[in-house]
Amino acid sequence: MTTLALLFNLAQEDFNSQLSKESGRLQEWPELAIVVATLHEGALMPMKFAIWGLFQAIYYMAEHSFTDGYIFLKWHGQRVGIVNFQLMQTGSLQAAGSLDSLNSTDIPGLNITDILSLNSTDVPDLNSTDIPGLEASDCRTVYKPGGEDLSQAGVYVSLASAMAEMAQYGVRDHMPQIWQYLADYRTAIWVKPEARTRPPSMGVGSGLNAAWSAANFITQRQRYAEYTTSIFTDGQELLGRIVVSSDSTPPSLQGPSLAALQGVATT
Repeated sequence: MTTLALLFNLAQEDFNSQLSKESGRLQEWPELAIVVATLHEGALMPMKFAIWGLFQAIYYMAEHSFTDGYIFLKWHGQRVGIVNFQLMQTGSLQAAGSLDSLNSTDIPGLNITDILSLNSTDVPDLNSTDIPGLEASDCRTVYKPGGEDLSQAGVYVSLASAMAEMAQYGVRDHMPQIWQYLADYRTAIWVKPEARTRPPSMGVGSGLNAAWSAANFITQRQRYAEYTTSIFTDGQELLGRIVVSSDSTPPSLQGPSLAALQGVATT
């Protein structure tokens, strides 16, 4: 959840901006801090590298193990950054692995401890509340009746994947349809804005809010199964849905069977 929270926060920023270092933790899990940083103090990297790196780190950790440690990032053959999962009570800097099989000693002038050293006063609390001032004000998540169980990793990786996709747009932009199937986890995520003939329409910020709301809903209930999150205005007009299922069929080919994915009717 902490990694998703940092991704949720960065996805609200300008995708074409740059950063040097970002870190944070959740008040609910204060023992874990996450930092994404460039390899050299004072250097900058595109925001998209940080967002891509956090998603790749979630994927890597899901495939291996969720542990404290650091992971190097690489873009077109060049080493561009590092993501660190740090347990605050230990302050450990163990290598969790590397997306390019790189040892820190291979980078001249790189000091992992200098870049990533954190203490409890250095790490800001991440924003874990909805993006304010948007057209959608209500998100409701329901499990699909009789739906299949999904893996815990599949649920979180699918949400991270959708957030990383949304991050390419501004929070005020119109929400495009997103469909992704993660074959490793047999999990699909479909962000489906409603086809409306009058405003308001579903924006990207509302999609991010809905993904974060779904993550909190699933985490609180500790049940990992097919579900739908519906997004409404304060006047209870339906703006769109996020559907997470095991169906590997792209939406354009689903035809009449689409209703089966949508769980409890909300219209």
